[in-house]
Amino acid sequence: MSRNSQLDAAKTSGPSPTDQYSVQEFADLLDFPVSAVLKIIERRKKKARDFYTVTELAKRWDCSRTKVYELLRDSELKVFNVAGKSSTQREAWRVSKAIVEHIEQTRAERLPESAVA
Repeated sequence: MSRNSQLDAAKTSGPSPTDQYSVQEFADLLDFPVSAVLKIIERRKKKARDFYTVTELAKRWDCSRTKVYELLRDSELKVFNVAGKSSTQREAWRVSKAIVEHIEQTRAERLPESAVA
């Protein structure tokens, strides 16, 4: 099947999860200008984070901020405080992506048979 006929098929019958398109083809498929698709891709890349806040981790892990602080303390790994050294400034902790991934890997475990209902 040629690339154009793939696009035509996708427009009429819907795309397959395994279909691959160039940016140009994707823009054509959605009737967007290529520049708009490129901006969306670039914006998405910028959202990739190197550091997370405690609130973001609470959302990521679906738990309370208190639980995040507990997990961070238990990990004994260093986190970054972006607040100034002044005692009047509120702490503003940032956790590197590498530490987040490390915590997730070290806490991951197989679901025990007893947990299956």
